[in-house]
Amino acid sequence: MIIAKVEGIYRNGQVELIEQPLDIREGARVIVAFVESDEIDLASQGIDKVKAKILRIDKALKYTLGLQ
Repeated sequence: MIIAKVEGIYRNGQVELIEQPLDIREGARVIVAFVESDEIDLASQGIDKVKAKILRIDKALKYTLGLQ
């Protein structure tokens, strides 16, 4: 089983991917996890864009797996 994580935005009843997943075949099944988007100034907390993306992916994966 391949697990690929990509970020997206839910609009008008559809999920729009921000980036395209790599090495995923057409028609692959997906699991979608919705996370709340609280506006937080991450830079003021010493968190750059790369760290923020890692934190979002980690949170989404834990939510999807029921670990939160």
